[in-house]
Amino acid sequence: MMTPDAVLPYVKNTLLKEHASPNPNATAKQIAVAGQHLMQPDPLPMEQSATYGSALAASRAAYAQGQFNNAATRLTAGLANETQNPFLLFQYARALYATEVRKPESFVVYQQLIRSLDRDNGENDSIATIDYWFLEAYWKLGTLQMDQAQWGPAAYNIARFLAGAASLNELTQEPMLYEQALGYLTECYFKLNEPEICRYYGTRTLKFFPKNRYVKAYLAKLPPPMAIKRLRP
Repeated sequence: MMTPDAVLPYVKNTLLKEHASPNPNATAKQIAVAGQHLMQPDPLPMEQSATYGSALAASRAAYAQGQFNNAATRLTAGLANETQNPFLLFQYARALYATEVRKPESFVVYQQLIRSLDRDNGENDSIATIDYWFLEAYWKLGTLQMDQAQWGPAAYNIARFLAGAASLNELTQEPMLYEQALGYLTECYFKLNEPEICRYYGTRTLKFFPKNRYVKAYLAKLPPPMAIKRLRP
């Protein structure tokens, strides 16, 4: 457990935060809410594509205006030539994700992006990494993995998103997103047959969102909590 919200595999004993620095202006109250040191993303590089910078800017502008298909189309040529550019992949994936028809296409793109980030940032069996430039990608890939019933990878990526979002103090500003993420982790661990972790996330959801019905359905199906065996003196 790296934060109160991020239950990561027990073999992951190190969490590396890429493209982020401690926030020197964080108050003690903010740090207490986040449960760890508050971070701030490093500035994005001025040049994010040697050739397709203008197309990337146009795609972002179209996305901001709700023109999601247009936003995706503007990056087609760029991705054909810069297939590993993380900024192009990220913007293309989020544009696809925001459309009603093409959302499933974003799954492959997000997978490609996260695999590339994990490789470049040093992810391995004992190290978990979070790249703050692309924090949103962990959340969206996690939701798409849930659609594919990939419960383990989904739980891991949503937990990485929560760990990063908590250290940015974003979760207090977006309570609906926080509630949804906790609820999804409750479901993931129910599907993974991990009743105690499922109970943990369900209970945590109800602690902050007592009217939530989503997690109550899973909690009702759990076996009784495991009794703690007392050792004789």
